[in-house]
Amino acid sequence: MSKRILLVDDDSQLLETVETFLVSENFIVITAKNHDEALEKIQASKQNGEEIHLYVLDVLMPGKNGLELGKEIRRRADNTPILFVTGVFKNQSNQAVALKQLRAHAFILKPFGGEEILTKIKEVFGMQDSPSDHYGGQGESSSAKQAPLPEKGFLLQAPVPYFLWRVSREKLSGILDLKDGESAHARLFFFRGRLALAQSSNPDLNLGAFLVKNKKITDNDFETAAQKAVKTRQGLYRVFQEARILDDDGLKIIFKTLAPDIVSDVFAMSGRFRWVSTEGFTKHIPTASLPIEPILKTALAQSERGPLDEHLKPRASLRLSYGPDWTLVSPVLNEFCGADDIIRSVNGRATIAQMIAAARDDHAQLLRMRQVFFLLCANAVDVTAEAVDKPNVEPHPEATPEAPSAGVRIKEDIPSDTGVQFTDEEHASRQKIAAQFKLQKDKNHWEVLGLTTSATDDEIRKAYFALAKDFHSDAFTGQNLGAMAELLQMVFSRISEAYKVLLNAEARTEYERKLDMEAKGMATDVDKVFAAEDKFLRGQRLMERGEFKAALEYFVGACELNPGSETAQAYRQYVDWSIHQDTSQAHQAIQNIEAHYKACPHEHVFLEFMGSIALSAGMTDDAITYFKKCLKHLPKNINAQRSLRLIAQRQGKPPAPGLMDKLTKGS
Repeated sequence: MSKRILLVDDDSQLLETVETFLVSENFIVITAKNHDEALEKIQASKQNGEEIHLYVLDVLMPGKNGLELGKEIRRRADNTPILFVTGVFKNQSNQAVALKQLRAHAFILKPFGGEEILTKIKEVFGMQDSPSDHYGGQGESSSAKQAPLPEKGFLLQAPVPYFLWRVSREKLSGILDLKDGESAHARLFFFRGRLALAQSSNPDLNLGAFLVKNKKITDNDFETAAQKAVKTRQGLYRVFQEARILDDDGLKIIFKTLAPDIVSDVFAMSGRFRWVSTEGFTKHIPTASLPIEPILKTALAQSERGPLDEHLKPRASLRLSYGPDWTLVSPVLNEFCGADDIIRSVNGRATIAQMIAAARDDHAQLLRMRQVFFLLCANAVDVTAEAVDKPNVEPHPEATPEAPSAGVRIKEDIPSDTGVQFTDEEHASRQKIAAQFKLQKDKNHWEVLGLTTSATDDEIRKAYFALAKDFHSDAFTGQNLGAMAELLQMVFSRISEAYKVLLNAEARTEYERKLDMEAKGMATDVDKVFAAEDKFLRGQRLMERGEFKAALEYFVGACELNPGSETAQAYRQYVDWSIHQDTSQAHQAIQNIEAHYKACPHEHVFLEFMGSIALSAGMTDDAITYFKKCLKHLPKNINAQRSLRLIAQRQGKPPAPGLMDKLTKGS
């Protein structure tokens, strides 16, 4: 007699594909697209006397998810075997809970092949009388291994940052093909844990558009090149190479400029993906080599609520608890997401929706959405439908809400809650927090921990954990602290910041230097320095794209925040000159940049800047000198090479073939 299977999944295409396959294997298949429809199908089968022998349930579905459906099935005293189908966010701890509590037989990771699900189904029908053996044996051990990257599937199950994180951590090579609808298409190439190349169908993010935008070619040139690329069935970069518009080094520089923007553009895409593990592409295309983590940080910082909502809404009712990579990811959460306040809510009880809604304003909610998304993609959390006890681990000092620096006053007055009734326990807790807050005021890191500057690492650890037990938010679970909850966050942040800095030799040395500078009356605003660096990098990227006016605003901002930055001053001077091109100021501009170069002799690109100004001002001999010096240090500097060729042409040498001649030659 054929076995009857109920297959539940909100993906109509997957539902139809799996149904067709299982029917071909002589199973009777009933389908449902959600929790409620599945229960209706179960009830109808019972009324018709048709026994269902196996439930195959997708975990992530709109409304009530597959785990909730499994719980309802067991609540009805239905012991029919269950197989769960899930995306990459599931990991060993979460699977173990479901396997045990819901007496499920196995998890099948999406995307899966027909033979894979068939094997699991046959295992179920061969072991119906002993599901617990499967939980304790093969099912558990197989999930403990890190599975290979899925070959194809939906980005809502395996988002782009999931691939970025794993490729970077596991030093993988391959091509990630991304599609969203008929028009949006991108392809990311990875080589041994680094981003080698990125391509996009976005008209603003391709090689030709970049060259047009930077006035290297005209729109007509681009169109001609594109037509030739189609005619000859080769990439645009090959056409430009043949026309000697760009060499491999030039292409790599452009790819490095475009790649971060392409990744940001597809970061929260919700279409389909295909992954091919290969290194073969390196033989055919000029590849760059970019570290993935900085690009991932930039993409996270630029991700917006709408695309993130598509990934998080289906999981809104799920709860997060510490997962396998929690200790690896939580300390860097603030670095990647710009905040890490979500960590206090990762307790196995709060749902994702509750975590996000608890933020104080729209911007804080967006930061929390980014944090949740990153934690999920980085395998840092377990996801469950049911509340679970928080694991017995010490709080992470590296993963705490961002604390004000020691020199910043956080609040002068202790907040009050006039008219609010507190229990005796809550009143005592509020007094304890207020006392600690006042005690920390104007204290350095050693004093916050109750230590002297001669404290050993072991003494620092002991002091931190003693204070953490008293002032971590878990110590006040269930209490109404009123406005003191905000102070508690500040108190624990100061304790954690002190621990993190003093236990890191490099950070401790820097902190000691800062205190010494403060004692001497010198300015030390670390936040401004970092903000200046961020503005400088943004300006640098805009300048590379030829957007000089926009770049100038960032360079001016960087100089205002950090006036001592010789590099930012030089870039500001050069961009300002490039915009106005006032030849009467050429000598002064060159002198200013030369002074910056003497202060930063490693910044050889300043030689290119001075050469460009000299050339524009008609000082040809000076320009040649600067460009040659630049190429001596930076032999692959394209702008210096191109400028010297231009000078040679002006001095009477035969001109090189024009772009149109090169593109149409041989066509």
